[in-house]
Amino acid sequence: DLYSHHRKMSQITLLEHIIYLKKREFNREISNILEIKSSEISKVEEKNERILEICKELGESCEMFHPRLDDDEVPERVLKVLDSEISAENLNAPQAYQSTVDSETKSQKKEIDWGERGLKMMMGGTLEGRASSTNFDEELVRPDHLNKSETDMNEEEIKEFNEFKKRMELLEEEKAKHRKSLETELKKLQGQIQEICIFFDEQLGKVFNKKLVVDQSIYEEELKIIKLAQLMNEEEERDKKSTDLINQLQLLKQEKVKSATHLTEYKRQLDQFKSQHDQLLNEDKQFERSVKKSFENEFEERAEYFFKLFKRKTKMVLQASPQRTVSFLGSPNDTQENDPFADLDSVKVYVDGTIDISDRPEDIDDTLWNLFQDARAKRLENESELRKADSTLKDMIKYHEHLLERDNQLGKKFEDILRDFRDFNASSVVQSTNLEVLYKLKQGQVEVEQNSAVNQIDSALIHRFEIEELNAAIRNLGKEKVNLLKEMSNNKKTIKQKKWDNKKLDMHSEDLIERTKYFQLLRVTKHLQELKKGGEEDTHAVEINKLEKR
Repeated sequence: DLYSHHRKMSQITLLEHIIYLKKREFNREISNILEIKSSEISKVEEKNERILEICKELGESCEMFHPRLDDDEVPERVLKVLDSEISAENLNAPQAYQSTVDSETKSQKKEIDWGERGLKMMMGGTLEGRASSTNFDEELVRPDHLNKSETDMNEEEIKEFNEFKKRMELLEEEKAKHRKSLETELKKLQGQIQEICIFFDEQLGKVFNKKLVVDQSIYEEELKIIKLAQLMNEEEERDKKSTDLINQLQLLKQEKVKSATHLTEYKRQLDQFKSQHDQLLNEDKQFERSVKKSFENEFEERAEYFFKLFKRKTKMVLQASPQRTVSFLGSPNDTQENDPFADLDSVKVYVDGTIDISDRPEDIDDTLWNLFQDARAKRLENESELRKADSTLKDMIKYHEHLLERDNQLGKKFEDILRDFRDFNASSVVQSTNLEVLYKLKQGQVEVEQNSAVNQIDSALIHRFEIEELNAAIRNLGKEKVNLLKEMSNNKKTIKQKKWDNKKLDMHSEDLIERTKYFQLLRVTKHLQELKKGGEEDTHAVEINKLEKR
């Protein structure tokens, strides 16, 4: 759907709008987190106020955490001017200070939360009842009449002294309990502040992770825009190249038409000149035949001699004018200017056709000799014209071949550019429909070796189902191969076992054969005979009896 230039532009606009929506949504998240931060800062400050009160009651110094908004988070601070930033003296300082105090007082009166104020003043900042109304800052003072030893006191003073001691012990216990409750509340407040910070850090971490996701999605959309812009740029370059090729074809076509017209016109002139040249040759041949007949009638026996003298070769010199220029390039309209044979009329021909007086027979009268001289002069004139026509014809043929070669070159060049133009149009159609599509793939799904090049030309996008089918087929083939290997291993093991059993039996048979041979070749002694008769047990019994008798 993105083949046309207009649709590419529309798609780029839509992608930019998507980026705008994503940024706007994320900016809302930032605004929410800023509101959360402001509310959490106010909660921390409330806790800090109570911590400060507790520290004053305990008489201890404690470190407090005072969070604040950064200048980047509150851009309106740029428009506020602090007194420390003003270097000039303020002449209306008292009046300005009084107006500032009045405005702050009015704003404080407007901003007072009477319910919270009453809660703090009447209930100690909590809805729970007060534990006691004892003022722990007060101290019990021993009366002056009790500042003596117990031996000097009477019964009433002893009783009053004991009551004073009980009151002192009770006050100390209350102070200890109150101090312990304050310390517990202090730890609780500090823990709450820490929980507030942890909660905000968690929210901020979620926003940061979302920022990474949003940035990634924005980069993806921008990459799509870049790809579309590249396609549009390539399309513009293709259009420009196509226009250049069309212009070249038009120029070559015009030159080809001019060259063909010029070639046709010059071919007509060449054919006309060839006909004139052929006519001159025919006239020369007819003149020779007429001269031969006249010589046969006039000179009779000497006709052959005079005809040979008539046909004698002559020396001819051709000299062209120095202003002659030959140009093989030009249009057919400029015939006089570009015609390479326009100056042939200025060529001077010198013919040395004199006949020596020694060649004249003595018995020839002047009338016949003059007739011979006239025919000879006419022949020399015809020969000069023929030579001039031959030279002109050669030049014209040469120039015609040049024009023909140039016309063929233009035609070949036109065909080459036309073929390039057709190939370029075919490739342009393919490239215009071969669009780049971006896909998000998980790690491990890209099996192409990654390099610095972005475009993977030799890659193919294959459906996951086909890959899974192929992997299943590979696993099945692998299992079959493993089973075959196991079967081959078992067969080899069985074969080796059989070979070992056969070898064992062969060795056992060889051992039996050797034993048989041993017994067959064994010499029978007296001891062996006794063993055969009585056996080995009787022999042992006899030996034992002999030993016992000894």
